[in-house]
Amino acid sequence: MFMNENVDIFIYSHIPFKPIVTNSVYKVLTNNHAPDEEFHTNLPIYRDYVGDNISENNLMFNEYAGFYWILNNWELKDYVGMLHYRRYFNFLDDAPNIEKIFSYGIKVILNKRFFLQYPPGGPFKSNREFYEIWHNVDDFDLMGKIVKENYPQYADGWDRMSEANFIYPSSLFIMKTDMFREYISYALDVMNKFNDARGCHTPEEWLAYVDAHKNEYVRPQHRYYDVRMQARATGYLVERCLAAFLMAGDDPLINHAVEYEWSVIEVPRGLGGQKMTVK
Repeated sequence: MFMNENVDIFIYSHIPFKPIVTNSVYKVLTNNHAPDEEFHTNLPIYRDYVGDNISENNLMFNEYAGFYWILNNWELKDYVGMLHYRRYFNFLDDAPNIEKIFSYGIKVILNKRFFLQYPPGGPFKSNREFYEIWHNVDDFDLMGKIVKENYPQYADGWDRMSEANFIYPSSLFIMKTDMFREYISYALDVMNKFNDARGCHTPEEWLAYVDAHKNEYVRPQHRYYDVRMQARATGYLVERCLAAFLMAGDDPLINHAVEYEWSVIEVPRGLGGQKMTVK
């Protein structure tokens, strides 16, 4: 087991959970107020509502509320990563030498790409087409406009992402710290500008907005995509902003990242880390 003393990988959660890892490279970051004992781990536990934070807006920002906390409160080492409380890179505790991997020219370690097909097993869809099936595509186009106007260096990346038939879901990655700062600063800025454009600055305002525009948002054929889920539009869109960031420029990061897409182990809901499936 390599120690990776210059790496921090955070596991973000909104509920108490039992991590399936024990390596000291991992840290738990949560916006839940449950006592440490309910996490059943010896890993250090940090709260994203302590210090400079946007934790109260988690419904809008999802794990990016955690990214904000890391960027503004954590003394960053050379490499930083983020996982989801149910999703882990499949190396688990047997973490490789991260610095050595990056020494080969790798720019970022990513979740394996998810190919967009609808219905499942059916035709491939572009990101824009797939988003229109599940969400309000006007939001997709608005975010694209915001990215292009404010970050022209990522404009070609947005166009490539829009036409691509895959996405990197869940914002799982390990990056060098300078890249992390660049990406998260851009992502948080466009998320805020998107919320400004929709006039929604709190989760309650987003819930009210989506409720007032149900015809554009709610997908009754998909049982999870009700008002509450669609009110997380900003969080869904920022996953596309990550892909735009990776696909931008004459030498897109995607050219380097494709060599280090890691399979992800997903813990089914409610099983406390006792059963796992490889994605």
